[in-house]
Order: sequence, then C-alpha cells, then structure tokens
Amino acid sequence: MKKWKLALDIDGTITSNPDFFKDLTEKFKDIAEIHIITFRSKKYQFETIRQLQEFGIIYDYLVFVENKKEYIVEKGITIYFDDMDEFINDLPESVTVFKIREQGNFDYEQQKWLYNNKTGRNIRLNYEIK
Repeated sequence: MKKWKLALDIDGTITSNPDFFKDLTEKFKDIAEIHIITFRSKKYQFETIRQLQEFGIIYDYLVFVENKKEYIVEKGITIYFDDMDEFINDLPESVTVFKIREQGNFDYEQQKWLYNNKTGRNIRLNYEIK
C-alpha cells in the first residue's frame, strides 16, 4: 500500500513547470498513488493523455471532474497541487495544499498574489518584511 495520495491539476499547475512535475511524479511513483485531476472536457481525453506523456508525467489515475473537492475528499487525497484558490480554499485540513505561482494568480512585476474577496483577504502585519 502506498503511503500518500497525491493529486495534481493540469492547466496552470503541471503546465506551469512540466519538468518539475515530471521529476516529482517520478520520485513519488513508488510511495504515492498519483491522481491527475482536470476540469477539461472528457472529449479532450486523448489530447490530454498525449500531453501528459509528452511531459513525462507518471500517474495512476486521470480524472475529468466537475467538482474537484468532492473527488479529493472521496478518494482521500493527502497532497494536492493547484494554481487556483477556488479549488484549494475549502479543502479539509487533512489535505496538504501546494499553490502554484503562475501568471494567472501572481503579478510578477509588482511581486504580489492576485486574489478576490471570495478567495482571500488583505491583512496588515505588525512588522515590516524586508
């Protein structure tokens, strides 16, 4: 039995750094059940499989879902990578979440995360980060 259940989003996550995720899945293949979770339409299944093969991504399951949270909870996923706050904010504490920084969620010029009132809140720190 594998120790962990690892899940990865494709667009904005795997596609943001395919070499990293190739290496990650290679390292985790023997100790984690690897799930690829996507909102892509199932009609793009063959193109998606081809893209993952081109990237060298190793996985046990490829799923096309409408509700990522439901799948993650149902399958007992323990580690999850995604780029969108909407898909990681309401996951249970039992899921270790890694948020991927990419152009759609981070302003590289200003060095600031992008979010809306539904997915984040601005806080005032009592100290200055240098």
